[in-house]
Amino acid sequence: MHILIIKDRNFDISQLVALFEKVGVYSPRYTIIRRGVEQMPVSLDAYDCVFLCGSAAVMLSKDCSSWMDAQQRLIQMIIACAIPCFGSCWGGVHIAQQLGVPTTCFNHFTFTAETVQVRHPYGCMDGIDAYTSIISGGIMFVQYDRRLLVHSVLKNGMVDIFSYKDHIMGCITAFGISPEARLNTIRAIDPPKRESLSHFIAQVDATKQKKVAEEV
Repeated sequence: MHILIIKDRNFDISQLVALFEKVGVYSPRYTIIRRGVEQMPVSLDAYDCVFLCGSAAVMLSKDCSSWMDAQQRLIQMIIACAIPCFGSCWGGVHIAQQLGVPTTCFNHFTFTAETVQVRHPYGCMDGIDAYTSIISGGIMFVQYDRRLLVHSVLKNGMVDIFSYKDHIMGCITAFGISPEARLNTIRAIDPPKRESLSHFIAQVDATKQKKVAEEV
């Protein structure tokens, strides 16, 4: 099992590495690439799945020319080779854009919590009927499009969670989404590797929750 993790260029890798080491995660292997710092891979043959995280640079309208084209090519490879992928925040928006799905940006900036009902509780949302999403205005949203399987829609009419051909899950604002939903995305991985990744995500989530509890 080898996971490719794409993070923001200003992300402190030591924090993530320390988190993984804290839970004793040495298998599955992971490769962390920061946009605009390390080069994007030219092939996905070495990886079993991709975590495409968000980017504060995009939200703040900073120059992203150093990595945008490379990430576009990466998403095109993900689509072409059908590798399991979880796209969070801007990662999910960028996937939708590469699929030709229109997006919208709201200018106001507010934070609200919203209980979201799941329209299609199967596939990546198997067994999940509702969840709590933290909505932040002033970010990009995905518009409804028949090219996607839309699992949930926010009160503002924008898509929150979508999937594409059972191997891609886009999660725009659903910080409250359960680990099970992310794990359901990787059904394309063979069972032994899927079990390894399931354990990996469970460990990381447990450590993050413990850290938040300690800070509170």
